[in-house]
Amino acid sequence: MSWLLAAQAAAALTGILAFTRIGRELPIRELGRFGFVMWSTALFGLLAELGIRYAAMREIAVDPSRTWQVYRHGARARWLLAAGSLAVLFAAAQVGAWRAERDLLLLGGLVAVTQFGSDPGTWVLFGRGRVDLGAVILVVDRLFYLTAIHVGAWLLPSAEGLVLAALLANLSRLALSGAWLRSRERGPRDRTWDPVLFRRLLVGGSATGVAVIAAVAYSQGAVVLVKAFRSPEELGYFSIAFGIVNVLLVVPMSLTMALFPTLAAGLVEGPTTRRRLADLVARLTLVTALPLAVALLLFGDAVLALWMGARYLPASQTLSLLAIALPLSALSFMFRLFLFAANRFKLETILDVAALAVLAVCGVPLAQARGITAVAWLLVALEAVLVLAKLLATRDWLGRPPIARTTLHCLLAVAIPTAIVVLLERWNWYERGVLLALGISVSFIALGVVPWPPWRLISVQSDTPQPTSKEPPP
Repeated sequence: MSWLLAAQAAAALTGILAFTRIGRELPIRELGRFGFVMWSTALFGLLAELGIRYAAMREIAVDPSRTWQVYRHGARARWLLAAGSLAVLFAAAQVGAWRAERDLLLLGGLVAVTQFGSDPGTWVLFGRGRVDLGAVILVVDRLFYLTAIHVGAWLLPSAEGLVLAALLANLSRLALSGAWLRSRERGPRDRTWDPVLFRRLLVGGSATGVAVIAAVAYSQGAVVLVKAFRSPEELGYFSIAFGIVNVLLVVPMSLTMALFPTLAAGLVEGPTTRRRLADLVARLTLVTALPLAVALLLFGDAVLALWMGARYLPASQTLSLLAIALPLSALSFMFRLFLFAANRFKLETILDVAALAVLAVCGVPLAQARGITAVAWLLVALEAVLVLAKLLATRDWLGRPPIARTTLHCLLAVAIPTAIVVLLERWNWYERGVLLALGISVSFIALGVVPWPPWRLISVQSDTPQPTSKEPPP
């Protein structure tokens, strides 16, 4: 877990740096085009991956001697899915708002099918239990991507330039990882074709893949909606606000994602362990997401001006609204992990498809009549409904979770220093920001949301009876 946390932190930092570089170098219209293409094609990248890496990791973990065979069959499955995904994208690019950006969309589709395939060396190492080496590869991969983005923004500051840079980075890292993996594989390689293994990889990954595709389709649908019905400038402002929130969301999402193996194992141990794990993940999510949301609400203008430049200040109202959705989105992702850990993919898929339908039906008239502000309000409402629905849906196997109590404590801990900072409006924004950070930290500890020392937060006891002095361990 420590290796994964470090790797996720490095990945989050490189993502923030890359996003900053893109926002500062690209004109507003080009930023809108780039955001539209990347978020539109992410769905097709997931369709090309379809959970194959998760199924491959399970196969390798069961029988490490079949690593090369699983890798080869997994690669064949991914190439087949990638071809089908690009064919669907080519057909979709002929209609509606996508037709004007057809060539750029197809280029972005190539980025997506190479990006979401994941580094093959990583999932092989994870399957073999070498999380330490896999985490190192994740960090190197992100640094490689960051370098490519900087070079692309410097040489050709346009949407096409950044997409080409990302594509070259993906192809290079896949080639290097494949060559490294072949050099590590000793002994004769089993080149026989196993149709049973091939089918098992496709079927085993499809449940996870479909659920993830539905989630991404909903989460990225707002950008496509704005592209279809608003001006390029409004698309640029919405993209920058949406992008800032998504970049900051990486922080709570990375922490909970690193706990996923522990969560998957703990859900079968008993109701007490399930409740404790639910409380742990909820605390980590809220302790990171709520302060970020409050900071955006209070200092959104300063964040835009310092991070992206004063030209993006018209996006401040949209950013403030999406800041409300930040903790809601983090909680929704947390419940998604609960459902995935319990193999309840169907419920997550149904909820995300329903949310996407509501976004399409209600979002079109709102975007046409009210603009990007109305779209942001709709996203806040949908995220709140999703969190409530998942909370109710998980009560039958999580029991009566302590998430409600934890949420109230976290809200109280954040509300007290926030109110003080609001009253001190004559202070400079950076002085108020430091006071807010210190106040929230002290409140979290004083109200027992975070123990002292803070690393005790990740101590989770199991339901297994512990030996006492009268009962020596076996």
